[in-house]
Amino acid sequence: MNNTQLPETTVRIPCRFSYVHVWEPWAGNAPGSIPAYQVQCLVDPKYLPIIKKAVAKAALAKWRETDIPKMHLRMPWRDGTSERAGDPNYAGLVFINAKNQNPVPVVDKNSVQITDRAEFYSGCRGIVVLNFFAYDTAGNRGVGTGLSGIMKLSDDERLDGRPTAQQMFSDVDDGVTADAFKNAQANNLGTDGTEGLFGGNKVSKETAMPGGGNPWD
Repeated sequence: MNNTQLPETTVRIPCRFSYVHVWEPWAGNAPGSIPAYQVQCLVDPKYLPIIKKAVAKAALAKWRETDIPKMHLRMPWRDGTSERAGDPNYAGLVFINAKNQNPVPVVDKNSVQITDRAEFYSGCRGIVVLNFFAYDTAGNRGVGTGLSGIMKLSDDERLDGRPTAQQMFSDVDDGVTADAFKNAQANNLGTDGTEGLFGGNKVSKETAMPGGGNPWD
């Protein structure tokens, strides 16, 4: 993939997205973490030479070349096969966690901003723009990853176990009406007895919550 128009510390690579938090900032579970817009990128190792070149440029911007080999820097990529052993989605891949304190553009393959949050999810595929930076904080030294932009290219199986919108509504005809859908739902209730377990669509006094609320609200 051509990265010649990007800064030396920035790459644009294809990946599969996981742990998607690009619509609202997320702090994670670590105490003291600052909320950020973030995503995990599952990357084919064949792109590591491009990544390593940009990482080296980021490191050289902060430290002398002769000192770097002795510093045991923490690198931004991690091995999916060893760190996520048993998860076939990570097998043979590396993964990179990237974040930004500010919202980042999330566009479709036509470079149009995605506004439907259901369209970009953990498991879909696309292109990500990552920028690398060196850090030296409280004795921790390494190269971190900033998230600059995302382009979604295609759908794939969700990694969070939730169905996609396409999966949930793939069997609904384009011309379906509300009444037709209501009748179809009624025909699909079956006769296993569960349809009357809570009195159908009526809330009885026995199932009503104090104050008149529905127990399923």
